[in-house]
Amino acid sequence: MRDVTLPRTVRRTKFRGDTYTLPKITALLVNVHWPDYQSRVAFAAVATAAFTGLRLAELRGLQWKDFTDSRLSVERTVWRTSQNLPKTESSENTVPVLPILRSMLENYRQYLEGPTEEENLGKTLRPTDWIFQGERRGTSMNLPNLVRRTIVPNLTRCQLCHFPKHHHEEQDKDHGFKLDESIPKWKGWHCFRRSLASNLYSLGIKPKVIQAILRHSDIATTLDFYVETPESESREALDKLMGLMG
Repeated sequence: MRDVTLPRTVRRTKFRGDTYTLPKITALLVNVHWPDYQSRVAFAAVATAAFTGLRLAELRGLQWKDFTDSRLSVERTVWRTSQNLPKTESSENTVPVLPILRSMLENYRQYLEGPTEEENLGKTLRPTDWIFQGERRGTSMNLPNLVRRTIVPNLTRCQLCHFPKHHHEEQDKDHGFKLDESIPKWKGWHCFRRSLASNLYSLGIKPKVIQAILRHSDIATTLDFYVETPESESREALDKLMGLMG
């Protein structure tokens, strides 16, 4: 919309949303994992979202030819069943792949190519195959459905035996299910994008670098909507200022 302004009486608000700390991201990855196909896809998808900050449609648009040892190329998006170009020109770029994520994706690819002890998935992956692919139809996996069917159930674990609730009911346990409240709750795919920006900023990474990783065309978007500064850091900064003032 052009030539439109808010009346002075309307308060402008900026919605930042939730973020995950690094320990919570680690806890998510540990608890999302389970030895079945859907869970392995979920683990790889969550790790990729957490360590690259890709948008949901960009995650679904990844093909194996986009993955190299050091980077992921964002060349397309998938929304519902439609394949499109990335959101903006600046979004059509590459993002660095950390060694830990590279190892995770390589192990995931090895699992898909199999065969494995659990199941014979053995097949040759083509460059145009989707990284996060449906098990039967060969299409880009519907990640919101993956959340509902796999990720959230896997995060709903028993505090006593650590089994997910849906597997807990299948076992002959000598105790009832007691929810493990220490496991982080699922806050949505976009939360990883905000979390990456905030965690990098807390580590002292320059805002221009964070902007480049998130592929924003305007650094104001990065700072205003994605970087969250904890109150403890603000207080620490003011304490340092007071120390300099004697």
